[in-house]
Amino acid sequence: MNSSGSIEEEVEMWMIYKGHKEKVVMEVCDLGKTPLIVGFTWLQYHNPNIDWTTGEVHMSRCPPGCNVDRKKSKWQKKKIRKLFKYEASKEEEAPDAETNDDAEEIYRAIKSTITSLEKEKTAAELVPE
Repeated sequence: MNSSGSIEEEVEMWMIYKGHKEKVVMEVCDLGKTPLIVGFTWLQYHNPNIDWTTGEVHMSRCPPGCNVDRKKSKWQKKKIRKLFKYEASKEEEAPDAETNDDAEEIYRAIKSTITSLEKEKTAAELVPE
């Protein structure tokens, strides 16, 4: 599934989905046609209600510590929302999110962020030892 080799970059960003909001660390790589993979540990912790027939995910059973607007998240049919802002500070506020119907756009934006960060490296950093 990972067509470009090992994961070498991590990005800390806000993930906003159906009223659920949290700061996460995402590992960036080329997944081909798959825009995002959510790990088992995250799924187990948040315990979303998943309709495997329709592919809908409802954030109705998050633990009390999650930033979930439970009234908005319960069975509301919103699409994945734009999520990112590359910031290391954990005290910052989450960025406003716009509705986004295309999860592929999220992948492209993350990859673009990594690419722009790579452009800022010095020549010494770019030359392998």
